Amino acid sequence: MPDEGYFCLIGCLIGLEIIKIVYDGSKENTFMGMTIAEKIIALRAGLDSVEPGQRVTVEVDRFLLSEPDLFGVLSLARSMGRTELTKESARVVAALDPYIGMSADGSGARAEAMCRIRLDWRSWGIGKLYDFENGGFGSLIFCDGGHVVPGSVVAVCRERYRSFGAVGALPVVLDVHSILEAMDSGKAAIDVPETVRVVVNGSLPHWSGGKDIALHAIGVLRQEMVRGRAVEFSGDAIKGLDLHQRLALTAFASNLCAQHVIVEPDHKTDVFIRARTDRYSQGIRCDEDAQYHEIIEIDASSIEPQVMIPPKDGVRVLKVSKTRDLKVHQVVIGTGGNGRIEDLRTAAALLREYQVSNRVKLVLVPGSQHVYMHAMEEGLIQIFLRSGAHVTPPSEHYSNQCHLMGIIEGERCLSTSGRIFREDGKAGSREILYCNPAVAAASAVLGYTVEPFSMIRAVKRMSTGLMS
Repeated sequence: MPDEGYFCLIGCLIGLEIIKIVYDGSKENTFMGMTIAEKIIALRAGLDSVEPGQRVTVEVDRFLLSEPDLFGVLSLARSMGRTELTKESARVVAALDPYIGMSADGSGARAEAMCRIRLDWRSWGIGKLYDFENGGFGSLIFCDGGHVVPGSVVAVCRERYRSFGAVGALPVVLDVHSILEAMDSGKAAIDVPETVRVVVNGSLPHWSGGKDIALHAIGVLRQEMVRGRAVEFSGDAIKGLDLHQRLALTAFASNLCAQHVIVEPDHKTDVFIRARTDRYSQGIRCDEDAQYHEIIEIDASSIEPQVMIPPKDGVRVLKVSKTRDLKVHQVVIGTGGNGRIEDLRTAAALLREYQVSNRVKLVLVPGSQHVYMHAMEEGLIQIFLRSGAHVTPPSEHYSNQCHLMGIIEGERCLSTSGRIFREDGKAGSREILYCNPAVAAASAVLGYTVEPFSMIRAVKRMSTGLMS
């Protein structure tokens, strides 16, 4: 019969096994699910997992720069005595503004900078430069050019480029010095943010789209809730949006002051990306047990076409039907936020048989030369011109001038662009309102903010395309 020492040994072994099982189980429980932003950061950092508040170094897939940013980077490199940019300069993609203009002070510095970039960009080893023949708004052409893919991290200098989250990418906003440092190493250090999830379920009303979801979210979410965090949009209504609507959503939702604005990639994302590049990476989806700072649910059926009006005591976002027919003096359709061919088709469908009010200046700003060409081929430009619109080059600089210089003090501008302010954060006594392309086109016909169905009922349609 076994002695007492034998049973003691067996008991110790069993105890150790139990402890081992408990320890292993607790270790597994520490690996919680991750959000989309956390998964992208972990992937690009080469880590199994990350958590909010952690600072990590991620690999940068592309450096996407507008003309002033590229000029700043090149000037900084010259001042450091460099004759070539960096070993990662082939990852740099830049966009020049097609508008040939002088700087605001008339010194010609802007034109001189553009000229120098055109002469030197190849010698600096820059991977791609968009110029007159294929230029436009960087927020549009970088994505359409296939330079942003799901699961990638792209370094940018402009807040508006946060819209790339619509395809499941993670834009990181850096200053010129940090961009140049990141080019040297191919990596950038970022903080892992907490994530606020916005779930939009249901069906959107007619004439509402991604821009209206963004406007509604700005009106609902508190800035202190999302400031410095990632905002992840999901739900049936988001899945139902086409990519141009998702890009409009994330482009304007960047005004939430969030660190990242992202939409979960799906089959529509795959189709959009594969049509533009062979450099494809699989989209990343959030885990079911992902931890969120807060989850907000929104009923899409309640999101009628929205209008954002100049704030008095905080941001004011109203349904168009509640704006009490605000008179407008200028309407801008297009730009980088809503300047895709689908947006122009929507506006043209409403202007096809109507004339712009003689009290309104309607300005059309296509998002890129490519969009401009397609609009010409489809006859959309003729529709806009016949309705009384002025068609401009696809230029960010020109767009800013239209918003801030194209209207006089006391006038009101209705725009589909992202938020535009002067350096002091104001536009003088001018008011700039924001809406989707359908509301903008309808309001241009009547001369005041109006919902498209109301405009159609109020105006007699003419077969010639002109109002009597």
